[in-house]
Amino acid sequence: MKRSLFALMSVAMLLLSCSEKEGSTKKSTVSIEATYAKGNFQPGDAISVYRGTNAAVFQAKTVSSATSAVFEGKIPTSGTGRLVAVYPALEGNTCILSLKEQKMGEDYHYANAVSPTPSFSAPLKMSFLPITGKGIVEIENVSGMQLKLSSLSVEGGKLFYSLCDFTASSSKNTYSDAEIDVETDNLTLALNQKVQIPFYLFPGEVASSKASVTLNATDDSGKVYRIVARESFSRPKVGEESKITVQLTDEMLDDSPRDYTIVYPKSLTGAALEGIQAIPALIRTKTGLTVPCVSDDTAESEYEILFGTTNREASKSVSCPDNAYIIKSMGKKLVVNGSSADQLIASLYGLERNIISNSNYFSEGRIRLSSGIEIKNETGEVLAMRHMVKNLYDFTIKESHLKTITGTSPVTVAQGACTDGKYGYYAFRNSAETKCVLYKYNLSGHTKVSEMELDLADCDGYSHVNDMVYEPSSDLIYISAWSNTKGGVKVMLCVKASTMTQVASVKNLTHSPTAIGYNPTTKVFMSRSGANVYLSGAGFTSSSCVNTAYEKYGYTNQGAGADDLYCYFPVNNGTNSQLLTFDWTGKQLWNIQINNSIESESLFVVGEKYYWWCYGSSSGRLYLLTPVMKFTPNFKGGWSDIESPALK
Repeated sequence: MKRSLFALMSVAMLLLSCSEKEGSTKKSTVSIEATYAKGNFQPGDAISVYRGTNAAVFQAKTVSSATSAVFEGKIPTSGTGRLVAVYPALEGNTCILSLKEQKMGEDYHYANAVSPTPSFSAPLKMSFLPITGKGIVEIENVSGMQLKLSSLSVEGGKLFYSLCDFTASSSKNTYSDAEIDVETDNLTLALNQKVQIPFYLFPGEVASSKASVTLNATDDSGKVYRIVARESFSRPKVGEESKITVQLTDEMLDDSPRDYTIVYPKSLTGAALEGIQAIPALIRTKTGLTVPCVSDDTAESEYEILFGTTNREASKSVSCPDNAYIIKSMGKKLVVNGSSADQLIASLYGLERNIISNSNYFSEGRIRLSSGIEIKNETGEVLAMRHMVKNLYDFTIKESHLKTITGTSPVTVAQGACTDGKYGYYAFRNSAETKCVLYKYNLSGHTKVSEMELDLADCDGYSHVNDMVYEPSSDLIYISAWSNTKGGVKVMLCVKASTMTQVASVKNLTHSPTAIGYNPTTKVFMSRSGANVYLSGAGFTSSSCVNTAYEKYGYTNQGAGADDLYCYFPVNNGTNSQLLTFDWTGKQLWNIQINNSIESESLFVVGEKYYWWCYGSSSGRLYLLTPVMKFTPNFKGGWSDIESPALK
């Protein structure tokens, strides 16, 4: 049945207040009153009213204001079931529809009535659901088989698609209608036709950004294939639009499994090769199938998953921008590649999370990779430590020793450190906790520039300089103090970095900060005091506790460091160190392991470089921390609810 329907933005259900008597006929024209909390009614607007599979159009009779209108029309003359009224409601607003009055006019047939005349004296009002987003699913039939849409849904949610405003087109023609059965929701799509299906998202209906399109396809012999195409989409925000494109090919209609071979470059070594060689076990867990993993000096087979730049023509035809990876189907091959060894490892995570975990491609006893796969990571993201944490990539830490700095006896105990981006500032104290010295070194070449002794009068003689952080807007180094015998103090010593001169302290703080990190983007400090974590504004003028359950897991607390995404609190237990990682809301996320017995003191970040400052015997030691990326498969099957194996 062909039918052009109005755009479905939400559904308000108007229930008749009576059932119907077989054979009764009355003449009835009904008015519907519609009001908006906020809206934009205009003359010519229309409401579609359905009874079963039959529809009638109610035209706007009067538009009294932008938020109020009366629509008049004929109730559908046949069909069973409740009346449904549809109007293109504005996103995020509420539209109220009510059956206002009954007027005698056109013939109206109804069945099984308990009273001869429907009564609308008590208007029924139903609120439209607020819309959170809208989009389009575009399906293209290039398979040569006749297709029928069986269902369209969002994973974990309800049906979300419109039964209206389908636009089907071939390469030359555009049609106002596609053939759709309103009652069964089946859409017939011929060869070379496309259909665009509007969809709308409502609160609480979407659990993930996956759309599942189920179709039935019939070939020339009458054989029916069931196709399930599962595609990712970006959940649209209010006022934005998302588009999902599903291209159906002959390959999707063949349900037989394919024998794939994993192929990598013969010259590939290191963590990237180890990650690729872990893929077959992951596939076996998901499908039960054994997939060979060979270098590209073996004979080429029909179906291959190509990792890196192999000698296959499909690999050569796919290139990556800098700091990116790509996963793309090329005929009967799937090409997985990255612009560097680390990006190639990142592509393995992309493959696992988007393809191997997708049951449309990998399922029990079956591997079927369609020709429409293309996943790009073109953010230009340098894989520094914060990006690996953000993306849940597994990694280890490599430490490179840069400099050993020795204080002047007896002030030789290394404490906190910080940077202004050009210079590193390192604090030392004596064992008696009576004296503290601050050293300034070039980060380039690590040569000493100057030094100064700190005046501890504002700290009542507290001499254990625990941590430091630099605030660019004021050119101040904020220095927290602590004593092994007296504890903390609610005072922050301040040093002008450019001149290495001490200025007025910040007093009467809300807490006693011992470890401090600073976010130069948001100009927010994060600090720790005992078991509590605080956020503070510029100059420590205001503070709020955001975490009261700081965990150190039996490790000794030290200083802190930060970047624009996370704050890191180094701790040590005499055998190894960890960086307890917090986001900038104060939520503790993961613990990054550093397998080094040296006692960590502080951390500071310059661009993509992470400097680790440690206590050494009568000295301080500066290291560069480099994340070494690796691929650890997730054999549990999901990814969104787990932590990276490196972050324990």
